[in-house]
Amino acid sequence: YENDVIFKYVADLSQGIVDETFDFKRYSSNHKDTSIRLKELKDIFIYHYKQKGNSRLTGALFDIIMCERDLMKHFDVENKLLVPMVMSLENDRRLNINPPEDDKHQDNVPPMASPLLLLGEREKDIIKLLAKGNANKEIADKLCISVHTVATHRRNISAKLDIHSSAGLTVFAIIHHLVELDEVSPI
Repeated sequence: YENDVIFKYVADLSQGIVDETFDFKRYSSNHKDTSIRLKELKDIFIYHYKQKGNSRLTGALFDIIMCERDLMKHFDVENKLLVPMVMSLENDRRLNINPPEDDKHQDNVPPMASPLLLLGEREKDIIKLLAKGNANKEIADKLCISVHTVATHRRNISAKLDIHSSAGLTVFAIIHHLVELDEVSPI
């Protein structure tokens, strides 16, 4: 469902195509944490299957625990990064398509200031290079600045945007058209 519906919706949204029939907030509020169901399955095995020394049972429990851990990370990334970014993009797109009546007189100024306005040109350059898979040293070399300066800019960027991971800054760069999706280096 995520690959076929959600990611297609996000890709369309990033291209300016707004599907008024789909509400990402509704999707995210109905998107349940499946790791809870895996915990219940694990508990069933532990409490109702009391055979000692069974390597198959141990293997199955290990697989459930690892899957549960991976799903918890998945939901954590979704809830802290994907959902807020998509809802922000969705809101920006809808406001640009249907501006409120009292905002129409402001010479097409968007009703909400873009987070890009918080960043200087050098900070935008650093985000672009980071999204393209460059490490701090490579960014420093390309911009002819010190690694310490790159680290300082990254701290300032993170503080301004409240985004504290390279993956989060990469998503920000894509959503705000600092880089195209095909320019992003896979992690």
